[in-house]
Amino acid sequence: MELSIEEIADRLEIQPSVVENYYEEWSFKQDSDLSNDHYEGTFVEYMCDVFAEAAFLMNAIENKGDAVDCLEAFDEAYTLTQEILEQ
Repeated sequence: MELSIEEIADRLEIQPSVVENYYEEWSFKQDSDLSNDHYEGTFVEYMCDVFAEAAFLMNAIENKGDAVDCLEAFDEAYTLTQEILEQ
């Protein structure tokens, strides 16, 4: 099942315009010929990555870069976002 931008925004409790911006960025990366910009996953996977990367960075700031904690935060955020969007 593919979710609309509004459904994703509702489930993640963020503004639809934020999801639209991420969708535009994901679309660009889908079409990119540059290997470092290209993204092959689905939009849901992309959103999971976005939230997981944010959790990783927030954890790095709060815990002064403890690698294990940062990776755990990444995994937890990815899994939680995936569960929310795949309900």
